Amino acid sequence: MFLRQDYARKELVIVYSRDGDIPAVQLPPAVRLVRTGTQVAGNKRNEACRHAQGLLICHWDDDGMYNDDRLRLQAEPILSGQAEVTGLSAISAYDTATGRCMPLSGMAFAQLYGRVAGCSLMYHRHAWDRLSNYPNITGGEDAAYLQRIMKRGARLLPLNGIDTYITLKQTTATTQRPPTTLPEWAQRYATAYRNMGRPQPVAAPLTQVYAPPALPRITSIEQGSCVPLG
Repeated sequence: MFLRQDYARKELVIVYSRDGDIPAVQLPPAVRLVRTGTQVAGNKRNEACRHAQGLLICHWDDDGMYNDDRLRLQAEPILSGQAEVTGLSAISAYDTATGRCMPLSGMAFAQLYGRVAGCSLMYHRHAWDRLSNYPNITGGEDAAYLQRIMKRGARLLPLNGIDTYITLKQTTATTQRPPTTLPEWAQRYATAYRNMGRPQPVAAPLTQVYAPPALPRITSIEQGSCVPLG
C-alpha cells in the first residue's frame, strides 16, 4: 500500500522495539527502520519524527488499508496553505472475520474518534518541531498531540476518507448502517489479511506518477510492527 501511493517523494520510517516485529526481508530504499527501547506509543511517534527527512509527516498505521491517493489528497491542502494539519473525518471499517465493510461517519465516527481519526493525521513538520511533541502515553497520544498543536495555532482541515481509509476492526458494535461493498482497490489487501493475518512487506519499485521532484518529501511514520508495503 505504501509503495503504491501516487505521491512520488515519500519515505516510510518504522520504529520498532523487538526483532520479531520486522520480518527478515530486504526492504526498498524508501523504507527505514529505527529500533528503540521504549514501548510507549507517544515516544515511538517522537522517535519517528526525529528521524523523518520529509517536510510533511503522516501517520501510517498497520491496522488499515489505504487507497493509492491518500498521501496526495492529504498533502494538497497543507502545501496550498489551507491548513497545517489534515485528518480524515469519515472512514470505513472492515471486519476480516465477517467480510462486512461499514462506513463510519457522523455520530458513530465522532464517538470513536472525535473530529478526525488520530491514526490519519498528516501535518507540517514545523508543527512537531515548533509547537509540540507527542505526550509520553500509549492510547490517545494522537488526539492529545492534535489538541496541543491546535491550541498553539495549527489549523486543522478534516477530509472525507470513506473511500480513502479502511480500518480493520469489529464493526457490528459501532454502527447500525447497512454494510457496503468493499472497494475494488481494497479487495486485494483484504484477501491478504484474511489469508495471512498480516501481509509481509514486498520489495517493489516506487511509484513515480504524480509529483515532479520539486514537491517536498512526505515521511510516513509507523510505531509498531512492519506494515504491508506493496
